Amino acid sequence: MILAVPLVSSAVMDIWRKPWGRVYHTVVLIGLALAGTFFTGSGLLKLTNEPILSNNWVFTLNSERAAGTWAIEHAEHNVIWTGPEWRLTLYLLMAMPKLEPTRLQNAVTPGESADQFIVSRIEEVKWRRWHLAMPRVDQHMLMYDNGAVRVYQKRMGIALPTS
Repeated sequence: MILAVPLVSSAVMDIWRKPWGRVYHTVVLIGLALAGTFFTGSGLLKLTNEPILSNNWVFTLNSERAAGTWAIEHAEHNVIWTGPEWRLTLYLLMAMPKLEPTRLQNAVTPGESADQFIVSRIEEVKWRRWHLAMPRVDQHMLMYDNGAVRVYQKRMGIALPTS
């Protein structure tokens, strides 16, 4: 964009200086007005597009905040996967200043260190919209469900004493 504006404006001025008459200048002005209107409208549509599904706006729902807070409070040292975006991670870090950032993990694929997984309906819709398969959490234990958000705990193996 930084390079495009001077290049386009110099091209328009070169065209404008050619002695082709008033009709040509009127056509150029109408074209510039239409292009400006188009780009302004496109910018407004992008700006006002549904933030839940498309933009990476930092917001969380009450149900997500409740689930994240519950997960932090009920697992002292677990690493919690919060999804591929920073929304819930940023909220938890701001709401709980003493929380270690290493306890939260946001990535497309949960790492091996993740012990808990927070899955919200909003995230499920985003995954479908991106045409990606969500990481499988159905083999893990459901620990918390508030209707809109679920928290899963990774199943741990049980060490049986050998005789």
